Amino acid sequence: MKDPIPDPEALKLVQQLPGMPVARKSQVPRHRRGERFIKGPVPWTWVRCAVQLPGQALAVGMLIWCEQGIQREHPLKLCTGWLADLGVDYQAARRGIRALERAGLIQVSRRRGRCFDVKILPA
Repeated sequence: MKDPIPDPEALKLVQQLPGMPVARKSQVPRHRRGERFIKGPVPWTWVRCAVQLPGQALAVGMLIWCEQGIQREHPLKLCTGWLADLGVDYQAARRGIRALERAGLIQVSRRRGRCFDVKILPA
């Protein structure tokens, strides 16, 4: 007589194909080559202060940290047009920069018609 309960392995919808990377539960997702990423460590107190600010200040802050990891310059050059990739428009980006500056998280040097020069400050 045939066993009425099928083998659980045979019921899997996705099977491992040759050449596919093996997913490990203990690993966190990593960026792929050429993808943007936030280089840390980002101080938790800095993030905690930025979260409490209004509007898109946190998104602007994360872009600043991202650009800091890429440019490795202090102060770094920040163009508000880069925030369009995050869905943040020009005016919201300017308000976010101003909020971060007022909170003492960044120092900004402005030049007419140019990118901002931003220096990250300790929280």
